[in-house]
Amino acid sequence: MWEGRIRHAVELTDGRVLMSAMGVSTHAFVTVLTLATGARAAVYAGVHIPVERRPEASSVITALTEFTLPEAVTRDEAKAIFLSTAPTYRGVPGLVRKCYLLSEDGRTVGGAYLWSSREAAEALYTDAWRAFVREKYGTEPKVTYFATPVVVDNALDETLSFD
Repeated sequence: MWEGRIRHAVELTDGRVLMSAMGVSTHAFVTVLTLATGARAAVYAGVHIPVERRPEASSVITALTEFTLPEAVTRDEAKAIFLSTAPTYRGVPGLVRKCYLLSEDGRTVGGAYLWSSREAAEALYTDAWRAFVREKYGTEPKVTYFATPVVVDNALDETLSFD
């Protein structure tokens, strides 16, 4: 069941109203928009997903990936690499958000992934994904899973808790 409340109502120039409700669906954050046309949509981490496709999840988790590079990279080099792989993660079922990571010395890269469930995360971190990482970065990836019972989301101005 989705628990939400109206957070914003914006009157458009033609008198129509755009309403936005923010809350937590079954173990995932969601912003539900009711457009002036009456259509509804959910937004997860900036990605537009129809309400009907909200993920069902057993429990929210965070996965941290880490790769030690053969040679250090600069921030600009890392950014170019990350942007080249970012489309791979758009629309992945159960992935709420991915943050790319770069150590200060440029020798370690990785990601912080917020997932709707461990099962969703494990569906990504397959042998094929590991081979992709080895080819792209020249190193073996390390994946660590963490239970994520509470998230402070300043963008939503909320503290979210999950079972």
